[in-house]
Amino acid sequence: MYEPGDPYLPASSYSLRTSTHSFIESGTALLSHIEHLGNQAGALPAGWYWHTEYDYRNPGPRLPILSGMITAHRPASARQAALQWANVLGLAPKKSASRGTVAYEGELDGLKIEIWAVVDRKAYGGTLSTLKYYAPDAILSTLFALAATTSGILLARHRKQAKARTR
Repeated sequence: MYEPGDPYLPASSYSLRTSTHSFIESGTALLSHIEHLGNQAGALPAGWYWHTEYDYRNPGPRLPILSGMITAHRPASARQAALQWANVLGLAPKKSASRGTVAYEGELDGLKIEIWAVVDRKAYGGTLSTLKYYAPDAILSTLFALAATTSGILLARHRKQAKARTR
């Protein structure tokens, strides 16, 4: 996607730098290039930020991830803008998107990038939204576990009594 001589990305910013100053310069150049691509495609502006993911199985330093968030008032326009950004940047749908959001992820020159938008505010951040969505599953699972345990105990007692009667 990036080619040498690109006027929006200086040639010195193709690889990550160890010094903070050159990393910031390369990040700023990358952001301006991405914003330029989005403007050319007519996509709604996105708020960009850097973050890292922590892996509990393999803790250690991680490369930053560039995330973009679409803030649109209408869900349809947020969904459309996220899709436009995904097409511009060559991103694929994210399998682990949060409830009430649409998200896309991919890589640009070895740098992870993702774009996401809230398309259902009630599901995303409603009062007790997690409890509201997971409580029925927890209640049903508990009821099924209790029913299975009770039936196992009753079946064992029945077999014990059946053996006692046959003697």
